[in-house]
Formats: sequence, structure tokens, C-alpha cells
Amino acid sequence: MTVDSIFWSKHRVPSKPIDVMVSPDGQDDFETTLSSYDLQFEVVNENVEENIQTQRNRIRSAARVDSGNVTFTEFMRHEEINAYLRQLETNYPDIVTTEVIGQSFEGRDLLTIRISSGGSNKPTIFGDAGIHAREWIAPSTVLYIINQLVEVPENSYLYQSVDWVFIPVANPDGYEYTHEVQRMWRKTRSPGTICYGADPNRNFGFHWSESGSSSWQCSDTYSGRSAFSEVETQALRDYLEAHSEDVKLYVAIHTYGNYILYPWSYANVVPDNAAELQIVGDLFNDAVYNYNGHNYTVGNSAVLMGTTAGCSDDFALGGLGINLAFTLELPGGSTSSFDPPATDILWIAEEAFEGFKAWHDYIQSTYVNNAVQNPTLSEAITDYENFKVYRVTPKSVDEAELIKSFENDIYFDFWTDMRAIDAPVDIMVHPETQDMFEDALQSYNVTYDILIENVQETIDKDTVVRTRASARVEAGSVTFTEFMRYDEITAYLAQLATNYPDTVKTEVVGRSFEGRDIMLIRISSGGTNKTTIFAEAAIHAREWIAPPVALYVINQLVENPENAYMYEDVDWAIIPVANPDGYEYTHTTTRLWRKTRTPGTICYGVDPNRNFDFNWSGTGSSTWQCDQTYVGWTPFSEPETQAIRDYTLAHKDEIKLYLAIHSQGQWMLYPWGHITDEPENSEELKTLGGLFRDAIYAVNGTEYTVGTTANVLYLASGISVDWARAAAGINISYTIELPGGGSAGFDIPAERIEGVVEETWEGFKVLLCVVFSYDVTRYKGYKLYKVVPKTYSQAQLLKEFENDENFDFWTDVRFLNTPVDIMISSQGQNKFNHVLKKENIDYSVLVEDLETYLEINNATPRTVRGNVTFLDFMRHDDINAYLEQLASNYPQLVNIEPIGKSFEGRNLLLIKISSGGTNKPLIYAEAAIHAREWIAPPVALYIINQLVENPENAYLYQDVDWAILPVVNPDGYEYSHTTARFWRKTRSPGTICHGVDGNRNFEAQWGANGASNWQCNENYRGREVFSEVETLAIRDYISTHKDNIKLFLDIHSYGRWLLYPYGYNDEEADNIEELKALGGLFNDAVHGVNGGNYTVVSFSSGLYYASGTSVDWVKELGIDLAYTLELPAGGTGFDPPAADIVPVVEETWEGIKAFHSYIQSKYKLYRVVPETDLQTEFISGFHSDDNFDFWSEVRLVNAPVDIMVAPVAQEAFETALNSEGIGYSTLIENVDEVIQEESRRQQRISRVARGNVSFTEFMRHDDILAYIDQIATDYPSIASTEIIGKSFEGRDLTIIKISSGGSDKPIIYIEAAIHAREWISPPVALYVINQLVENTENADMYRDVDWVILPVVNPDGYEYTHTDVRLWRKTRSPGTICDGVDANRNFDYQWMVIGASHWQCSDTYAGYTPFSEVETQTVRDYLLANRPNVKLFLDLHSYGQWLLYPWAYTSDPVDNIEELHALGDRVHDAISAVRGTNYTVGSSNAVLYASSGGSRDWTKAVAGIDIGYTVELPGGGSAGFNPDASEIEPVVTETWEGIKVFYEHIRDKYVK
Repeated sequence: MTVDSIFWSKHRVPSKPIDVMVSPDGQDDFETTLSSYDLQFEVVNENVEENIQTQRNRIRSAARVDSGNVTFTEFMRHEEINAYLRQLETNYPDIVTTEVIGQSFEGRDLLTIRISSGGSNKPTIFGDAGIHAREWIAPSTVLYIINQLVEVPENSYLYQSVDWVFIPVANPDGYEYTHEVQRMWRKTRSPGTICYGADPNRNFGFHWSESGSSSWQCSDTYSGRSAFSEVETQALRDYLEAHSEDVKLYVAIHTYGNYILYPWSYANVVPDNAAELQIVGDLFNDAVYNYNGHNYTVGNSAVLMGTTAGCSDDFALGGLGINLAFTLELPGGSTSSFDPPATDILWIAEEAFEGFKAWHDYIQSTYVNNAVQNPTLSEAITDYENFKVYRVTPKSVDEAELIKSFENDIYFDFWTDMRAIDAPVDIMVHPETQDMFEDALQSYNVTYDILIENVQETIDKDTVVRTRASARVEAGSVTFTEFMRYDEITAYLAQLATNYPDTVKTEVVGRSFEGRDIMLIRISSGGTNKTTIFAEAAIHAREWIAPPVALYVINQLVENPENAYMYEDVDWAIIPVANPDGYEYTHTTTRLWRKTRTPGTICYGVDPNRNFDFNWSGTGSSTWQCDQTYVGWTPFSEPETQAIRDYTLAHKDEIKLYLAIHSQGQWMLYPWGHITDEPENSEELKTLGGLFRDAIYAVNGTEYTVGTTANVLYLASGISVDWARAAAGINISYTIELPGGGSAGFDIPAERIEGVVEETWEGFKVLLCVVFSYDVTRYKGYKLYKVVPKTYSQAQLLKEFENDENFDFWTDVRFLNTPVDIMISSQGQNKFNHVLKKENIDYSVLVEDLETYLEINNATPRTVRGNVTFLDFMRHDDINAYLEQLASNYPQLVNIEPIGKSFEGRNLLLIKISSGGTNKPLIYAEAAIHAREWIAPPVALYIINQLVENPENAYLYQDVDWAILPVVNPDGYEYSHTTARFWRKTRSPGTICHGVDGNRNFEAQWGANGASNWQCNENYRGREVFSEVETLAIRDYISTHKDNIKLFLDIHSYGRWLLYPYGYNDEEADNIEELKALGGLFNDAVHGVNGGNYTVVSFSSGLYYASGTSVDWVKELGIDLAYTLELPAGGTGFDPPAADIVPVVEETWEGIKAFHSYIQSKYKLYRVVPETDLQTEFISGFHSDDNFDFWSEVRLVNAPVDIMVAPVAQEAFETALNSEGIGYSTLIENVDEVIQEESRRQQRISRVARGNVSFTEFMRHDDILAYIDQIATDYPSIASTEIIGKSFEGRDLTIIKISSGGSDKPIIYIEAAIHAREWISPPVALYVINQLVENTENADMYRDVDWVILPVVNPDGYEYTHTDVRLWRKTRSPGTICDGVDANRNFDYQWMVIGASHWQCSDTYAGYTPFSEVETQTVRDYLLANRPNVKLFLDLHSYGQWLLYPWAYTSDPVDNIEELHALGDRVHDAISAVRGTNYTVGSSNAVLYASSGGSRDWTKAVAGIDIGYTVELPGGGSAGFNPDASEIEPVVTETWEGIKVFYEHIRDKYVK
């Protein structure tokens, strides 16, 4: 039953009334239904419109309120409300401000009012009302609260410490519309295509458009066309986002229902703070109850009301982090629900105000009163007498929660933070709270030890040892045996600037609060805009070990001449003491002081490492002045952090590495601190941090942990490294937590300084190497080794060097006794030589000094512009000039296309060579994606030259087009000519190193095996797939032309390899035999020139694992013939002499011609006739070979078999047939040509008029659906359509049902096109529909029998045969290797038993499970739902002229074989009588072949449909599957005669 109704109230509370407004037409049915279920009901409003009109007339007759006044005896209009708010601002300027935060769709102001005693960043209560237009009581209630706050002096206490912000009418257009036009309007008034408005309380961008909202414009809960589509919700969002840090309580005020609802609404789950929300909600209810005895129900929205997504309170909590978020559903008033009488305003508003006062008190106590601390602690502690340090080890979550509960108590100073269960936590505890603390620990059985009995005693002992038994360090000197004071440190820096003026500069970058200089030292060899390493230390005052580390780095850089290279190309900027006031205070007054020394109103100092303006004042920080992690009163409130900010921002383009030096903990921490998420470049940061860790460990075994601040240490917001990463854009930033020591952790003994600074220095050297040594531009001292591993252990040792920045493997470690070429920097040679000698590994040095070698061997003269040479290596602009000259000289043959630009702006010029015409096979070749492989572009150029300028080769482009990109990576290619000969990558800048390996940047298992996430590695994959403009250009060109590209060739060097997919794993390509065979043709051609041989093998098997390669990507794109061609080596490998060019290009050209010959050859269709059982068995043996596509099956002796054979297998196939004496003929010489001609014909014909049917052309899927929809429209009494499912790609699976009405009638079910290429089957289905519905003579055929017809079971595949691959058979669901499943092997009866394949690329692939396909699931579900009535199942196929009944999987006879065979014979006779077409009748197994998982067997065995056939229609055309459109009418008309016989049998058997 459908009733036109609107639910005014909706909830899940038993025994609570639900109000429903029902239209007049539906009232009788509605009351009858309620009575049938014994549901009690009463009519509370006999005539809604009459009541509304009465109310409207009363409102119109009432005097309007004077402008600027307020009334609670009438409902005010929007302009009256705004006038009142503005008048309040005029009358009370010290406490009231209004703000227009946006405008509605119709241009009305969205006005907020703020009520405040002044000041900033105060806790705020925010409320909005009137977001649902018809809820008039909500704005009136808000106005009452505003009135009471502002105009009643006794309430002034409510805004002293807490601010209030309200928007009384959040949906003014809708609100006004309810006054003027439609009282019960709910939504906004933005126009839609059909209906107006969106429900703004379903329009917020948190789980938008999920449950409980509608996508239908005319629904009252329409969620809008997108999240925040409405200007009203945008305004609320923007205001709340801007003030989310201050808003502590958010309230959406609605009506009706007496509910206080908290998130979540979108699902039946509660937020983490549900307990607090329940308590706070109860406070409101208690206040109301105490005032007048009324009750509100407090609870979770979804539980009480049902799920609704896109609500404002969910967004406030989930999207903005406002922990206290509620929807307040006010009373409906009287019995009128949304339209309470105006007389109800006052009592509703008064009781709500009581609840709001209770909420104020909670906010006041939680966010204001907590600032009232013990006055004895209002000043800094200077004496730690009897303070103890406890080591506590939580063993459970409960114990951890107990310990964390003390974190914000100033009696407890956490020296190490809570990180994990079983991780010890050190806490200094005030004497006054030690007993309480121990009692709490013991009550929870928490294990603890007392590390320090008396902190002051420990400090005193350290002071005696440290201070002034030794004299102060001599001015201008440095020591690493004592901790230096601030003035000693600055004196040393100044002395260095005096002694080393060419290298050292000091700069006062700011002054501390107490006036001390914040001094930075810059160490540089000169020049500007150089890469810079920035370091700051002692931002936390008590961490005394940090400045010595900074000083040791400075000392080693400046005063140790061996380290001069470390500032030759990189500048260093170091602030040894970032918090000088606090640092000095720890020396003079309070040893464990952490913060700055700025005075607060209660306590001194700010934690400067919570004072940076990135997620300032968030998690892991405190707003309480006396807390150790106090954030300050604003971001960058401290002059110390301002100084770091200003210097860093001024040099942010140069600073590539930011280091914050801290203690204690032995951690190398990178962002983020405020959340546990990893940054985008986390892999890079982990890798670099690991190098730092390993370097330190190698010194004396100190172990560091590498990870994010939040995950390794604790949550912390406003910290310097996060700010440097996010705000300054310095992608490599770390906090180094040095080792602790002493009894306090922070008071490491002076005797340990040397050990810490020395080991840390080794880590710094590694960091330096990363910043500047990877972008090698010179090769002085580099050697080229040839190493031959003879044992497995030797090979493994070599592989350990693969990720070392000092080693560049020119060839990879693959097999034993195979040479490996490695270029090694001078820094890596000693270590490598030691390993070689120790392990007795054979090696030789091919080149002693590559810089000298290159100077002698690589002087390349430039080519005359526009010409080509094969005597020298051409530069990029010369190559492009040659291509352009060819286009000018041969305009009918050559076309130049700039397919993109490199990062540095060079043109990526592709040359296309073609005799003209369209849709021709295309050979695509590219070269020099790896810059240093200079031999690759000459090969590409020689192919171009021979094709264009040698007339003898004109035949090569008559039927095949060529597209060639001679230089994929022009920036890198030029860089290898001008700067770094062995550069491999692109030249896009990274945060540390330049460039990406273009051949690891494609979307083929990107980032997996054989690719690096470290930007300085030669195999760096890039920050994301297709991050490089060069690979993007290739992607776009190839994706556009993929249907024509028949061969892809990526030209590289060196090694004489012809590599086919895959590189990312050991998986073999689906057409591996073809790839091997074609590769063999290439090798044979090359070998014939000069005896050279190529190894033809998969990428991973022959070379190495590599992911993200172009050859794998194009293969996955559907280009089956794809190779990486590794040309011969020369010179040292990558640098063959120019004299090698001609021999290489000439021999390669012969291989290229072999490729062409193969591409030009055609697929053939053979008809083979076996004459003996042995011959049938022999032919069946080709079934498993991917080069053979059986269009008809091997069945009987002397029965012809049609087989399409790939070019590579044709010669061998014919030889085999001849040797076996098997007769054959060629039905089609060129299958592709036949298909292309059919495609061209299809394109020439006009599409059938929408809603019509044609039997002279093959109709597309959308035309078919349009026709059956039109039938349902034109003949509604007998025809109806139903979408019973969707295909994988989202197309409708629509059935048409033809029936005279009634129920439980026999059904004839017909389906077609489960195999996509069988185009003749949908016309038969359509003809049946046409004859039944549009030929009145056949009306009797649906009087007692219903018909259900699904014209296209596999619409994705069917459309794919029209647009892409004419002979496609399967569905289009994606597989890991090949797409699609044979849907007629996918049914769950005897699945995968026989005649089906588990190989994805097979045409009979049965899927990974039965019913894996949504299409077969849909057929299954429909038939099972209707199986008592379905009496006949017909599955229309082609081709073969067979009427097939079960079984297919076995030769056993079906139980009703006599009936099925006899019926089949009668159908055959009827069809044959039309034009003599003969069908063979029998079981599939006997007549055709054995197969399993078919629909016909399943319908018999599982669905219980006794009468079922596969009808294999006649073939046609030259291919069998491609009958000419002229054959449609004869086939459909003769088949219709057989359909009528089927009908008569069902009628006679089942109609009583």
C-alpha cells in the first residue's frame, strides 16, 4: 500500500506517539492498515490547511512588532528578528556585536549575534535555529535566550568568562516562505531541475548523502546536489571552521519532540565521548525538570530517531572537533506540532533558557575554572627538596589511563611520556601529592620504582661537580668536557667569525624576552641561494646536552680542515641556544626549567615547542599557564619562536633540512606530532632517519628509534618541525632526541658530552650526504668496477650495496659467474675493496677515474641544424630540428606532434609516419627515458630516416603507421651532455635530490619490487604515479591511441636483451608464447647482420625486478606486444664511442623490419575437417594455446571446425595439418579487415530512432532499452519493465514482462547475449517482444501465459563489441591479468568440472567463484524468486543451428529427455518449414561438447525449471559471429515460428 504521507515526528522510542500528516486520498487506507495491526491512533488535527490558514490570518491581522523590538507573544518575521539584533548592538555596544556571515540564496542576510564581556579566545557556546523553515518556535526560543542574556542585568555573569554566539534564522528564505506561501515548508529555496530546495540538515559534509537522506529533489530530506551545496550551510561551515578552537558547545535548535540528541546520527554508533555527552545532556534536562517538571529524552540520535546523514551536529563533532555537539528538539507546543500557538512561545523559551544556563555552568567549570590552581605553585619552583622521580610501568589500558590522568596536574612533571603498555614512564612528583600518588598506584596494582628520592640532592651534587671547581672556559674557546654557559657559547661563535671571516658569519636573528641575543652562525663557502641545513638547539631550557651537539657540529665544520668539503656546496645555519633566558635560568635558579621566561598572569613562561603556528593549541599541549606544555596566549607569542619563524621563512627556499635538537630519548622523530598519520614523504623520512640511526649505532652501539612524533613519543601540537614541514614547506624536518643521562635524564653528566657529540656528528655527516651528494655532477675519483660473483653468498654481499648512495649498479646482480658493472664514488671504494678481498670476490677496475675518461672520450661536435648524423651523438635540439625538417620536406608522409613539455620546458616531439587513412595498425617506439643511454636516440632516428628518406622502405608504412618519440627525457638527456654524463633520471626537483626514474613512474604495480621510495636513488619511483610530465605525456598519447597500437617498443641500453612483461613479479604474460616467438623473429633478423644475439625473456627473469615500467603498463592497458629493447653496451657500458652507432642502428633496423612484417600479417580463420577420431583429438590439442580461438567446437568426424589463428602460429599450424593429412581451407584471410569493414558500416548507418525497433540493423544496448521502455509506455496494460540488476560497469539489466494480468501464471523466460559477440540473439528476443505486443493477432499468447524477456544479459560486453573488440565474448569485470568472465560458465552447478577454464585470459574462464559476476547473480536471483512459475527457460546464442537441452557436463541422459527431444524436434520442424533451416536437437554434451557451469544445466538442476534449451541460432557473414544485418529478418521470422511451438507446449501442459 502506498499512502501520500509526511512524518512530522520520527523516532524509535516505544510508547511515544508518532505524528503523521496524511493526504485526503490516503486517509481511509491508512486508518484501515493501522487497525489491521491493532495500532492505536487518534486524529489530532482534522484539517491542517484550515488551521494553518487560521494561524496565517491571525498573524496578518496582528500588529507587526516595532522595528528593533522583540515580542514573545507572536512569531517574528526574519527582518524583524535582524532589526532586533542590530538594535541590541546599538544599545549595548560593549557586549553585543552582530556579523553578517553570508547571504541566503535569495539574498537575505545570515546574521549572527555575539554576546561577550570582551577579550579573545574565550570558551564559546554556539547555537543556530530555524535551519528547518517550518520550525517557528526555534528562532523565538533563541531570541528569548538573547534577550535574557543582554537585557536582564542579573544574567550578566553568564557572559563574563564564556562568549555566546547565535544565528536565530539559519534558513531565512525557507522561513519567510512558510510565512507567505506554504506553512509546512522545511527546506531551503534554491531551485532544482524539478523541485525547489535542499534539506540543509542533510547537506553538511560529514557522511553526506548516506542513510536517512534522499537523492530525490522533491523529498523533504533531499541532501542537495553535493555536500554544502547550499549557501546557508556554507556560511555556517565557514563560521564554525574559523572559530572551532573557541566553540566548546554547539547546539542545533529544532522542533519538535523534547529530545536532546547527540552524535552520531549517520550510523548506530556513538562517539568516544558519549559518556560526557550523556552527562551534559542530562544537565539540560535536569534544569528543565527542576523548573517546571517537563522532561527531555537524552540520547544518541541514531538510536532514538533512526540514522540520518549530513547533519550539523555530526559535522561539528566529526568534522570540526567540537566535542560537545547537540541537536535540541524543542516541544511541539499544544497539540499542533510544528505550528504551536504563539501563546506557547514563552513557556518553551523559558524552560529552554534554564537548560542553557546549566550548559553555561558546565562550560564555565570545565574550561574556565580549571585555571584556578594552588596559589603555592603560582611562582616557578626553585627548590626541588623532597621532590621524587617515580618510574611507573603500566601493564594494561586501565593502568595507562590512570597514569595519563595525572598529565595535566602541575604537581606532576612527566619527564618521559606515555607511549605504550609496558613502556616505563618517569614522573617527578611534588611532595604534597606523593602519598596520594602512591595510594592510587597501589590501588590499581601498578608497578613502580623510585628513581630519585630527593631531586634537589641530585641537583646539588651535580652542581658541586660541574660548577666552578673548574674555571669558566676561556673567552672565545669551546669545551666538550663541561656544559658551557650562554655568554661563553656566543663568545665562541663570535671568535669563529673573527678567525674564519670567509667561512663564518654570525647573525642576531632576534632577542629573547629578557634581551639576550638569539645568535645564529652561518657556515658557507660563499655564494647565494645555496642549499641550507638549519638546526636549532635548547629550545627547551633544561636539555643541556643539545647545545654541545650544535657546537660540535660547528667546531668540526669550521676548525677541522678535513671537513671543508661539507660546506662547499651546502650552507649551514645553526642556533645553538634558541631559548637563552630559560637556559640561563636552569644554570642560576631552577635546573629543570623547560619554558621561556615571559611572565604570565599566574605563572612564568611558555613552552616554545608548543608555540608554533601549526595546529597550535591542539592535542598534547596545554592552555594553562603553569603547565609545562603551555602553548602561550597566541601562536608565536614568544620572541624566541618569532625569531626562528622569521629566519626560516626568509630562507625557506634554500633550507632543505630542518633539525630541532632536543633530549632525552634517543629518537629521530619526523612529522606529524598532532596526529598519528604519516606525512606524504614518510618513506623518504624513514629511510633518511634510518641512515642517521645506523651511522650513530656504528660508533658505539647507541640505538635510536625512527618514527613520527605522535607514534613514537606522544601527541604534540604547535611544534617546530611540524610547522617547518607544513608552513615553511621544508619537507625534511626532524626532532633529534639525544640520549639522556644522570639521575634525572635531563642532567646528563659532563663526562658523557664527548661520546654523545661524536656519535651524533656521524649522523650529521650522513644527513649532509643526503642533502648534496646525490645529484652528482662530476665523477672525479669515481671508478668503474667489473665484479664476478661465483657463490650465492658473494652475490648476496654485492646486493647489500645496491641501496648505498655511493654505488651505482650499471648492470644488476642476476646470476652467478655473470659480470656486474658498478660505478663507485671515492667514499665507497675503501669499504668495497675490503669486502672484495675479504670474501675473495673476482673483480677488475675497468676505469680508474671516470672524470678523466669522460674528458678524453666525450667531446661531441654539434650537427648541422636540420640534418641527421650517425657518426656522432646528436643533442636534443638538433634531433628536434631534424624531425621538423622531415615534416617540412615530406608533408604528405610525416606529421610532427608536440605531445607535451618536459619539466624544464623542452618539447616532447613525436613523429608520425603514415601513408594516410585511419584506424591502421600502429607501431610505437620511444627512446632515452633513461638520460645516459645515448645509443637509444640514434636507433630511433635511424628507423625514422630509413622509413622516410629511403624509398625502398615505402612498403613499410603502406598498411602500418609509425609513431616515434626519439627522446622521452630531454631534460635528463641534455643534463648528461652538459653536466653529469651518467645522469639517468628526469630533472624535476625533489626536497633533497633531483629527478625521478621515468621507467619506474608508470601505473603498473607502482612502488613495488625494484623501485625505490628514496628520492636520491637511481630507481626513485616519484612521489606518485605519473608524477612526471614526461610520463604523463606518454600516458596520454598511448591511452588515446591504444586501440591502434599493435607493438610498443621502449629502447634502452645496455645488455642485448629483448624483454617482455612482466617486470614487477615472476608472473608470465598471457600471450607469452607469441611474445617469445616474435622476439625470436627479431633476434634472427639481428643475428643475420653480424652474428649478434639477443636474449628474449621476461623482464624479471632476464634482468631484474622492476615495477612501474612502461612495458608493463602498456601491457596492462591492453597492448599485447610490448618490449623493452636493451641495446648492446659500448665504451664503459652506457657511453659507447660514436663509432659504434652505425653497427648498432643497422643491425637493430633489421629486427625492426621483422617486427613490421609480423604486425602486417593477419589473423586468419581456418575451417578444418577431421576425418578420423585421431584427427579430432589432434585438433582438440590446440584448445589450450592462446594463439587459437575456436569459433566452433570439435564434435564429430567430418564436422567442420572453425578456428581463428594468430599470425605467429599460422605457418606451424598449416604444417601440422598437412603432416596429419587433415583437410582445411581459409575462410577469412584477414579477420581484422572484415571486422573493421563491419565497424565502418556500423558507423555509417544512422542509429535507430529512440524508442523504435529495427530488424534491418543491429541495435545498441541503450536503443534496445529505449524500445522496451517505449513498449511499456505505449501498452501499460500488458507490458511493464523492471530493472532487475546492474552490470559491472553500471548498465541496467532490464526485463520486459508481457502479461494480461493476474498472478501465478506459467512464465516463459527468454534471455539473449550472455555471450557478447553473438549479435543475432538480441534481435530474436526483440522480435518475440514485438510480435507479442504489437501484433494483435498474437494476443492469445499472453492471455494465460506470462512472458519475461531479458534482451541483453551481458550489456558491458555487448557494448564493448560495438566500440572496441568485435569478437569479445565475456563480461567486462576486471581481472588481475585479463578482463572478463565467460558468464555461461559462471553458474553454480558443476562449476569448473569440465569444459571451463581457470585461466583468466581464456574465453571460457569460469570466474574466481561461481556467480562471481553481477550479471549471473541477477539472472540467478530473478529465476529463483520466480521459479514456481517459470516453466520454460530459453537461452539464445549463436552460432550453430542447435537446439540443446541438458546435460552439458555429463553424457548421462536428463530425466525428461523424451519430452525435451520431442519438443525440440517439433520446434525444428516449425523453423525448417519457413526456409529450410535445419537444427540439430540433442543434449549439449552429445551434440556440441562437454561444458559445466552453464545457465541451462543450472536452471534444470537448481532452479527446477524442467524445460530449458540453449538455442544456437544460425551463423552468418564470413566470421560466423558477424552475420550481415540483412540476415536479421530471415533469422528472427523463422525463429518466431519455433517460439510459438514452445509456447503451445507450455500452454497445453500448464494452463488448466
